[in-house]
Amino acid sequence: ASYECSLPVHMDGSCNGLQHYAALGRDRVGGKSVNLCHGEKPQDVYIGVMHEVIKRVAEEAARDLPYENVNPEDLSKEQVLALKKNRAAKLVDGLIDRGVVKRTVMTSVYGVTYIGARKQIQEKIEEKLEEKGVDIDIIEGEIHVACGYLARITMEVMGELFTGARQTMNWLSTCARLVAQQGSPV
Repeated sequence: ASYECSLPVHMDGSCNGLQHYAALGRDRVGGKSVNLCHGEKPQDVYIGVMHEVIKRVAEEAARDLPYENVNPEDLSKEQVLALKKNRAAKLVDGLIDRGVVKRTVMTSVYGVTYIGARKQIQEKIEEKLEEKGVDIDIIEGEIHVACGYLARITMEVMGELFTGARQTMNWLSTCARLVAQQGSPV
């Protein structure tokens, strides 16, 4: 290895945005999950997020609510919200795979909003429902609610699994805001 070559070598990263934030914040946990730090085997950050999302959705879907068949007008606001969440989980339970969460995980570090995440997830869920023979136009409202639920869960999981990346993002945002308040370009 006495010759240093200057030929470019294409190499794909493991969720490059998260890799950058993990490196900037010297986040060992996040760095390990995106293969910046040594591990026994290569990690797949999307699979890790997917497993946690699947677990949470399955837990919610398995719950039987005593007021499932009660007229919504007779329920409290909290019960109506719990019922929506439960129905959403039941609709998407068993449909979540790596592809469902991947775009939201990738774009989370670039500032994807809840609305953007819901749209990304909805595209994949609609594909899966159509493959099962579901007429997605008939249940469009339920799909919208379910994908909003799934977007919230995915973003929660991301925030919990990648606290170092989130802290670095917040710090950089604060710095940019302070610089801009002084009238300097950011």
